[in-house]
Amino acid sequence: MPYLAGLDGLRAAAVVAVMIYHADASWLPGGFLGVEVFYVISGYLITLLLISEREREGSIRLGAFWARRARRLLPALAVLLIGVTVYTAMFRADAVGRLRGDVLAGIGYVSNWYQIADGAGYAAAGDFAPLRHLWSLAVEEQFYLVWPLVMVGVLAVYGTRRLGVVAVVLVAIALWITVVTAMLHHSGPIGTCASTPEAYWTIGERCVSKANALYLSTVTRFGGLLLGAAFAMVWRPGMRARGVDAIGFAGLAGLGWLMFTVGFVGPSGADDWLFRGGFVVTDIATLAVIAAIVSGTMTDQFLSARPLVWIGTRSYGLYLFHWPIYQAIRGVAGNTLSLVEFAGALALSAAVAELSYRYVEMPIRRGTFLIDIRRRWQRPTFRAGFASVGLAAVALAGFGVIRLATEPDRPNTLELALAEGSRDITSLDALLATTTTITSTSTTTTLPSTTTTTSAPTAQLVEALVRAPTTSPTTSTTSSTTTSTTTSTTTSTTTSTTTTTTTTTTTVPGIARLALGDSVLVGAAPDLAETGWIVNATIGRQTWDLTPVIDELHGARLFGDVVAVNIGTNGAITDEQLDTWLGHMTDVRRIILITIRGDRSWIPPNNTKLRARAGGNVVVLDWAIESQHCPGRCFDTDGIHLLGPGRHYLTQLLNNLADG
Repeated sequence: MPYLAGLDGLRAAAVVAVMIYHADASWLPGGFLGVEVFYVISGYLITLLLISEREREGSIRLGAFWARRARRLLPALAVLLIGVTVYTAMFRADAVGRLRGDVLAGIGYVSNWYQIADGAGYAAAGDFAPLRHLWSLAVEEQFYLVWPLVMVGVLAVYGTRRLGVVAVVLVAIALWITVVTAMLHHSGPIGTCASTPEAYWTIGERCVSKANALYLSTVTRFGGLLLGAAFAMVWRPGMRARGVDAIGFAGLAGLGWLMFTVGFVGPSGADDWLFRGGFVVTDIATLAVIAAIVSGTMTDQFLSARPLVWIGTRSYGLYLFHWPIYQAIRGVAGNTLSLVEFAGALALSAAVAELSYRYVEMPIRRGTFLIDIRRRWQRPTFRAGFASVGLAAVALAGFGVIRLATEPDRPNTLELALAEGSRDITSLDALLATTTTITSTSTTTTLPSTTTTTSAPTAQLVEALVRAPTTSPTTSTTSSTTTSTTTSTTTSTTTSTTTTTTTTTTTVPGIARLALGDSVLVGAAPDLAETGWIVNATIGRQTWDLTPVIDELHGARLFGDVVAVNIGTNGAITDEQLDTWLGHMTDVRRIILITIRGDRSWIPPNNTKLRARAGGNVVVLDWAIESQHCPGRCFDTDGIHLLGPGRHYLTQLLNNLADG
């Protein structure tokens, strides 16, 4: 089996696409499809290697195959896991406990299933998550473990010359996976498990996102690996066909088009095209390129360029190390990299990958690692340096492992802030309960002397939250009675023996200061509640989640003097939504629309729409600008959610506008 340099060039294109996507998804929204390209290449090469070994040796030595895979994959992975553990223990001690599960899953090559079971929630964007990318390697390693066993059986039955029928079966299985994935896919918005339960599977008390499960699971991602394997059974290196070069360039163009147009999950939900055939189209485009490469065409020459081959031969290290380097630079998983940060991260990733490739991966693959050390041991300077570095490495590794084993799994700062704020949130049900007619009934029997009985209303909490209520008394008596009723008391006076039943009905006309929003207002809720605001906000609330809430509050006539709205952190606002919201608040004295702070593609358009609504009873608190003047450490690492000084500042600005 010849060395195919063009496949390394294709690997290079795939890993660069993934690295761009991981830096900022808006630059290349389908860059994650580079992982699918890797799967097709792996399925093709591994199957071709197994067939070649069977033809050459007469059998497949499973132990030798797995040993080669271990020498290829495990050394760099060990460097990564130790390095990340030490770095986290030294510089991100708050995240060590949470890292433990990722490290154990990475060692066992089950990161994809661990991440499905873990079900990272909204606040996961605030995690320091340097090993989240290992899910794709887990899928591939699981294939490496299972597929040789399958091939041993297949080759025993069909040999190496009658594999066409097996290829057809593999294609059928891959298409079946595509159909099942499409059927299980949820089309439409994805909110929280409570707001969009149809987007989740419920296992016990745990909600599992359908989009994440379909994207991460081994079964649903085996399609590309199987198609690559099927192609290896029918298209060997050196085979030629008319027009294959044009097919290869068409495949490259198709991959480029897919990476610029397909997405994963956005504000409107998971990409329907991706889960309803996008993966298999990516696989077919990749197979077209592979066909051209192994046929020695111009496509192969193009992809065999030395810079591409250099990147491709180090693609494993680049994939392993770029993600934790990104995380160290940006702090948390949800942040994007600026162009300057991206350039620095690329340079550092390339340097680390080269060191790993030259001094760890290749020496161990060739079996020369210990030989090189023994040869250099003769030099006194090498012995001294090796001893010093080795002792330091062992000490640091021991420190990291101990911290990893003993540190508790702490919530991140975003989770803590949201948990604190959630205690001051008033649910929609609690708000609507204030519209229920409040009835106070007192029955008094008086003796032949003047007696005064006072009955207090039953909704003191409601009265504290709303504007001055009105009362509508209904009185029934069994004899002549004189009754007077005020807002807060009911007094019955008689000079003869009388039984009097007095019913007072209190209706609530509106909440004086009401704040509606998403997780940003959840964080601000403690300060807002302390200054008299009633806050209804939900973590992860989408713009379409807010419309039914406003509909219900309008129908219950709960809009009072001031309403503040802070929405748009998690998705795009439409003009139709704004028309609906504001149309329900025409009687409100002051509506405060709060612009959004954050680095998300939909936020600038949202802010433009919000600013355009200023006028009449609508004022705009331009938080996107005003937040830049917030004194102190006002924001969590994501630059969006509030810490103490930030919530104080936002509350102060809101109160100033509400009082004006």
